[in-house]
Amino acid sequence: MPYCQTCGGEHAESDSFCAACGSKVGSAAAPVEGQGVPTPAPVPAPAPAPAYVAPAYVAPAPVYAAAPATYAATPAKPKGGAGVLMGVLVGMLVVLYFGPIPMYNAGWWDIARATEIILSIAMVVVATMAIIRCKAAWCVNYRKAFKKYATFSGRADLREFWSFAIVNFVLYLIMVLPIADRYLGTYVFGWLYYLSFAYPLYGLAVLLPSIAITVRRLHDTGRSGGWYFISLVPVVGSVVLLVFLLQNSDGENQYSPGARPAYVATQAIPAAWLADPTGRHELRYWDSRAWTAHVSDAGVTSSDAL
Repeated sequence: MPYCQTCGGEHAESDSFCAACGSKVGSAAAPVEGQGVPTPAPVPAPAPAPAYVAPAYVAPAPVYAAAPATYAATPAKPKGGAGVLMGVLVGMLVVLYFGPIPMYNAGWWDIARATEIILSIAMVVVATMAIIRCKAAWCVNYRKAFKKYATFSGRADLREFWSFAIVNFVLYLIMVLPIADRYLGTYVFGWLYYLSFAYPLYGLAVLLPSIAITVRRLHDTGRSGGWYFISLVPVVGSVVLLVFLLQNSDGENQYSPGARPAYVATQAIPAAWLADPTGRHELRYWDSRAWTAHVSDAGVTSSDAL
């Protein structure tokens, strides 16, 4: 009788394959009990995969984008222009002081007086051009006060405020001393008296910038601009205001957005030159994550940390 070669089951002569295991039926003898077909060795289970450990995050070094071409390509004004104009200004002062003397001695009163008036007007124009072309820090800060002509928001640090205040005081002095000299009858300044025509004009032009930069300076010390009116109190008020204006910056306060603009929390701001949140400069570079130390004033880039 044929037997299955795999499971040892009995089959009829006509069977070719085992119905139990599907193996071919042969004519082998019946298997001895206990000596069946050897069971194949069990396949070992695959070893479990090791637990995933995330690599430690290393913050990439910040890469600051280059300044836009509009600022990099801005042509710089000639550095020597202000020096040349200052030299011309001094020369005109000397001519105005000594030039009309021989004309008066010769009896040319009308010609001498016309010369004094023309030279006085020309000197004011030259002095204005010199300040505009000057690249020194005090010139930049002085011009910045006029660019923010009536801006009462933001801040102004010690350097920005006192650069404007000292230049303003010197210009007032130049215009006022010849007037006092003429009224006192000392005539030390001679014909520089004609420069006094610019005094009321300059006073009107500088009135709003002076108040605005004082309010921004008070903001920089953490005080409201309303403290400006303490100067209306005779003597004591002016002294108190002066003490406030001499104090150092208060750091980040309610008058500046700080190191991160308020609108960044709701929308992504791409890297770009934006208005300086500290108020110390015209523009500051935002690198899409934080403000940098790169600043720009009148197209001239420099560095000033927050």
